[in-house]
Amino acid sequence: MKKLFLNFFNTLLFLIFLSLTHVNADEMFNKGKEVFLGDGNCAACHMLSDAGSNAMVGPNLNEIRPDIQRIIWQLETV
Repeated sequence: MKKLFLNFFNTLLFLIFLSLTHVNADEMFNKGKEVFLGDGNCAACHMLSDAGSNAMVGPNLNEIRPDIQRIIWQLETV
């Protein structure tokens, strides 16, 4: 549970950082990929081609293509 909270907290801090800073699209893509593959541990369950993840446990993010609001909502409900 503690690890889940830390993953959520790190992801939330990252999203706040993105909203408060001017970041170009390439930087934002790289930071999102870093969170997805690293501390967020999203790649363990979700498939996302851009991140090189082929997991098939959770929803396929290539198909549902969630927007930022849905991602934030989902992270808050975990």
